[in-house]
Amino acid sequence: MNTQRTPPLQTAEIATRSNSQDPSGSRSKRPRPIDSPDKASDIDNQVEIMSMLTKWKTEQESVLSKLIKDVAEIKSEIKQVHKTNTEIEKTLEFMCKNYEEMKSRVDTLEKQREEQNKHIEKIEERVEELERNARSTCLEIRGIPEKPNETKNDLLSIIENMQNKIKLEAERGFIRNIYRARGKPNGDRPIVMDVTTPIKKYNLFQAVKKYNQHHINDRLNTAAIGLQGKKNPIYVSDFLTPKARRLYFLARDVARSNGYRFCWCINGKIFIRKVEGSPAIAIASEQQIEDLKQKK
Repeated sequence: MNTQRTPPLQTAEIATRSNSQDPSGSRSKRPRPIDSPDKASDIDNQVEIMSMLTKWKTEQESVLSKLIKDVAEIKSEIKQVHKTNTEIEKTLEFMCKNYEEMKSRVDTLEKQREEQNKHIEKIEERVEELERNARSTCLEIRGIPEKPNETKNDLLSIIENMQNKIKLEAERGFIRNIYRARGKPNGDRPIVMDVTTPIKKYNLFQAVKKYNQHHINDRLNTAAIGLQGKKNPIYVSDFLTPKARRLYFLARDVARSNGYRFCWCINGKIFIRKVEGSPAIAIASEQQIEDLKQKK
């Protein structure tokens, strides 16, 4: 009996059959049913993931919404700041303009004040000159004590005794007026005497100066002219204006402190001199005295 054998498969046929069974070359698996445990787990995971994504989306939307709101507020604040800056700029511009106007007005007022001060100084100088001219025939006698109920005749009698002592030949009528001036409290007031001419005044000064030169150890005093009581020195000088009197006080002070040997007044004007023979310096203002102090 002849046994019939199946002819052997060719290589190509084997490959074709293999491919028809599994294109990937692996064995195909049997599909799982929907209600299998693994499939349920996958669905739960997907639900959880979707829930997480939804929650995250909600949170992000909330954050974004808050961010948008904050940005809007910042924009509003920036706008407000910009508006405020604009107002400040306008205010500064207005203030600068006002400042320039005020500065111009102040400069104008300052110039006017300087002009007025110069004008006032000229007026004061003129008044001082007029007052000095009005006193050109007046002299002041200090050191003579005042007695109760003193009259002009008492004063004239004292002056007459002084004239005799210093050997001044002058008629009694050369005195136009005589009186006591205001003085320090609780002190003897000086005698002011107005003579007829500046020459008469000059002659009296020279007579007193000559007497003192001849009586160095016993200069003109109250006892020498026959007055009772304490022996006081008598000083005869110009009847100075208040301004000249202050200048004379300051000039004597600067003369002592700066080594000026001489300080005197004549015809209402003040002079100082460093040494004998040096030029005399006329003192006209307090500023001049301050300048002299700086040269010490």
